Amino acid sequence: MDGGTYTSGAKGLGHAFKEALDDAVVLMTSALSGTVSVGEVDYDENLRSFSFTMGGTALPADLQVVCFNCKSGTIPTGVSDAGFFSDSYEIIGGIPSRDVGSIVPAFTKSGSTFESPLPASLNSMEAIYLRCNLQTSNFQTNGFSRDSPDRNTMTETNILARIPLSRACFDDIFEFVQFEDTNDLFQLRLRQKTLDSLTLEVTDDKGRLLAEVDKRQADLGLMNFKCTLRWDSIADDVPPHMQRIVPDGRPNLPV
Repeated sequence: MDGGTYTSGAKGLGHAFKEALDDAVVLMTSALSGTVSVGEVDYDENLRSFSFTMGGTALPADLQVVCFNCKSGTIPTGVSDAGFFSDSYEIIGGIPSRDVGSIVPAFTKSGSTFESPLPASLNSMEAIYLRCNLQTSNFQTNGFSRDSPDRNTMTETNILARIPLSRACFDDIFEFVQFEDTNDLFQLRLRQKTLDSLTLEVTDDKGRLLAEVDKRQADLGLMNFKCTLRWDSIADDVPPHMQRIVPDGRPNLPV
């Protein structure tokens, strides 16, 4: 993510932001009786912020940039389900709208120039999360799930393990994410006597499955992961039917 404008050179976050704006401008031009254009995207290395200028003959005076991060409510027209609850505000340094009934501008607007008020980021995930379909005896705050309302409470979670990401972007040398729990940090105590199945999922911090680049990617088995679990069987030294209670607190002894 380098400073300057984005017209040539290696592709990066600035290019992706410019292409997204170009796509939005095309939709706006087709809906309005006139033209709408967007200039180059600039990145300030000191402030770590983006800025761009809009123009055209049909530019609405009340035009604003909005980043939705809503868990519930009616999705506005033209907004996808993924876009209605997304981390785009973290990437481009905008202010999120978490209530569809109270939408706030994501960027600071001065005339026809827009600037991100917060620092931009190459990644919105600090870790990936391994979840399972069994009771984990773990708890989470409501921010770890889209299905939980935004409240300062805690609830039971299906998160089994948190795997930290040491890099904010892809690295050709360290292409795979690897983690080994050497201190038994992540444990699961089975509460049932039988286990029919165990389902594991890799998600982001908000419970969303990792995004597909292509819809065929998962069907072709190209989003698989490898996981090794250690199974410990714990048994009493003395069988329960041979134990007796000692009133003075001494250990149970066989009869």
